[in-house]
Amino acid sequence: RTLRELEEIGRRTRLLESTERGFRFAHPILADVFCKSLPESVRRHAHVRLAHIIERDDPGNIQSLAHHLFEAGLYDRALPALITSSRSSIAAFAYREARVFLSKCEQSSDALGTNMTNALRLDVLMLQGEVDYRLGEWQRSLEGCRQALILAGKDDEAAGRAFLQIAQVHRRQGVWEEAVTDYRRALDHFTRCGLDALTAKCQIGL
Repeated sequence: RTLRELEEIGRRTRLLESTERGFRFAHPILADVFCKSLPESVRRHAHVRLAHIIERDDPGNIQSLAHHLFEAGLYDRALPALITSSRSSIAAFAYREARVFLSKCEQSSDALGTNMTNALRLDVLMLQGEVDYRLGEWQRSLEGCRQALILAGKDDEAAGRAFLQIAQVHRRQGVWEEAVTDYRRALDHFTRCGLDALTAKCQIGL
């Protein structure tokens, strides 16, 4: 009965269309409008169900999974998926898309509060620093990387990555002496933990 009614609605209104897997809205905007019209509890439950289906049937679809986990309010599970999605977007040079994921990371972090691990917080800060750098927002990138540097503590790799990003910003700004100092600091950290590719990147920068 439901399938017949959906078919009739689709034929009459052209808001739905039939596919091999069932029915879908004819346009993503229609789906968005319908979703926002639902009561919050119903909407969250629908996102939970969709997240479970994606995990079961399409686990490689991390971006969709991240979206539904976030909208379901499952922030502890959403955050790692959002970070992975941000990295994928950066690798594809889709920096504005990465920023959307990182904005959701920030909201998830705020919701989790003290329950969020330092490692995840550090990941988010470093990714934000890279995206800001790529989009030419250098001062914002510097501020984020300096926060990451404080959070990194004695973690050589994390501190090295923060110094490397800071060095790249200073180089872009033409602040040569500071850039050289930051490259050398990054080089020291990477040498200590034996990361040859990043050591080479610092030497090229110098």
